[in-house]
Amino acid sequence: MTRRRGSFVKALLYILAFISILVALQQLWHIEGAIQRTRTSLGGSPVEVFMPRDLDSPQPAAVIAHGFAASRQYMYPFAYALAQNGYVAAVFDFSGHGKNASSFPHVWHNVHHDASPLTQDLRAVIGHTRSLPQVDAGQIALIGYSMGSAVVTRYARDAGDIQATIAVSSIFSDVLPAQPRNLLLLTGGWEMESLKRVARDALQASGGGDVDMLNGDLGDGSARKLVFVPYVEHSTIPFSPRTLRETMAWL
Repeated sequence: MTRRRGSFVKALLYILAFISILVALQQLWHIEGAIQRTRTSLGGSPVEVFMPRDLDSPQPAAVIAHGFAASRQYMYPFAYALAQNGYVAAVFDFSGHGKNASSFPHVWHNVHHDASPLTQDLRAVIGHTRSLPQVDAGQIALIGYSMGSAVVTRYARDAGDIQATIAVSSIFSDVLPAQPRNLLLLTGGWEMESLKRVARDALQASGGGDVDMLNGDLGDGSARKLVFVPYVEHSTIPFSPRTLRETMAWL
């Protein structure tokens, strides 16, 4: 009797799992139906642009940078969420990552230098995104995860024409009270203490105050906020619904 009951429970779990897969596929089909994707290559770096179908006017855009040993696919949750909410979103592969055959720089952390391959990768994608007719060229935001957070934060700090920067699992705290504009820091609640400290240092260096509080004004670019996203660590924070909600609310 116990064996028969165990077989029934196992069969029921398989059925529920199958139904869940069908529901997920249906949702993905619905999302894909509302979004268009275009692909190109910039200097050997594959780029994908996500946007709503049939845009009737230029919209704000975000360029999204992945972390070390990852690729553009790792950042798809951000791209889909942005496109579903009316934004244009570009993801790409850094040098030495994904399908980008260019060499990865040995001194990659020197990303503030204009000659850095990672900075050049990012700059090319920003330029391409600005040039799209569906994009409001004056409304560009940057999103970076881990290594990508350092690249986008330094770029936004020095360029001055980026409207908002979101650093996910930030590894860089050398920011200024006025730059980057509208800086959001998202770090996992289960992250290593050393990276939590980096995020706190970045908040203070940028002129922010308390954690989980909006400091400054989004209207004039002085907004700063640090959120410790609960129940996630370094590798899982890009997939947290809270991470995506905080990102959309910031933009």
